[in-house]
Amino acid sequence: MAINDAPRLAEKLPKRLDSDAVVIAYDRISDTLMIHFFGRGRAATSVPVEDTVDGRDLVFARLDRATDEVVGIQVEEFLDVYVKARPEMIKLLSVAELRGITRDDVRLLAEGIQAEQLRAAMTGSLFSDLLSAAD
Repeated sequence: MAINDAPRLAEKLPKRLDSDAVVIAYDRISDTLMIHFFGRGRAATSVPVEDTVDGRDLVFARLDRATDEVVGIQVEEFLDVYVKARPEMIKLLSVAELRGITRDDVRLLAEGIQAEQLRAAMTGSLFSDLLSAAD
């Protein structure tokens, strides 16, 4: 069973979250980010969510089959693919439990992404200015 529509997914989301119970964890070897809404330990099945990058399912809702409730989120290929498409998501690693990567590695990755975003924005802006001047 895939969760393919936002209204149906929204019905399965918890009505509120206790931020103290939320656990965010990242494993570099598998390149997987996990967000556990109620801490660790709830059995759940990964169900693809309609949020693809390059046609690939990377984001999954973690569905507790016993309660039919979304208990978390799983993002595959987090650094290798997902963050390249959604650079702002690198910030999640600043509060995540990390395995196979250090806080310094995360800081350097974030700085590199920010520099790339700035470079792209400035290049685009300058290019637009040149096009406007040519008219």
